[in-house]
Amino acid sequence: MTPQESIPLKKRRWRRWALLILLLLAVVLLAAGPVLRAMGAALVHEDAPRPAEVIVVLAGSPVVRGLAGADRFKEGLAPLVYLSRGGLERADLVAGMDLGEAGDWGLLQRILILRGVPSDRIWLDPVFVDSTIAEATRVREFLADRKMTSMILITSRFHSGRAHETFQRILGPGVQIISLPSPYDPFDPDGWWKDRATAKRVFFEYVKGVFMFWESLFQSD
Repeated sequence: MTPQESIPLKKRRWRRWALLILLLLAVVLLAAGPVLRAMGAALVHEDAPRPAEVIVVLAGSPVVRGLAGADRFKEGLAPLVYLSRGGLERADLVAGMDLGEAGDWGLLQRILILRGVPSDRIWLDPVFVDSTIAEATRVREFLADRKMTSMILITSRFHSGRAHETFQRILGPGVQIISLPSPYDPFDPDGWWKDRATAKRVFFEYVKGVFMFWESLFQSD
């Protein structure tokens, strides 16, 4: 074979490799959609609505979660709303101060009241918490003190799976946990990757899931 005859052969080989690469890219793109949708769906845990003894609204996203908590109360699903208090850096330095109306916690309470929940039907946990595990531990004490065995869990949709798993582990089989994530949360499991802010939430939710598993290995209670 002369050098001139080998040129078309090289071109054909290059074209074969290019076609193979394009086919592989097409397969990856076709598979990416179902995988990404599965990742989004795996974050959500939602049960059928049913009555319980208390509605537990987790800290964070006060508008999204506060509106949902008020709706569930007005639907008559529980006679009491428990508000978890979010984290505050160096909260120990202000332990003796009355900060009831400050931050997300105060905003959450205000939203509930303005949406028709009587103030005497809202229980404000005074202790700052910095994780879902800490929230679940506080709720466990609250339920045990009142001999309650059922609760409605209100949080954002993207957080509902991890929250339900955490509460189930911390509270144990003796407490019925009904997960009703907020319908006001715009999280879409079928297209979360198309929005930058939502994609960041999903990424960090999986990271937090890894840390939750790691932390659980060292939980003594």
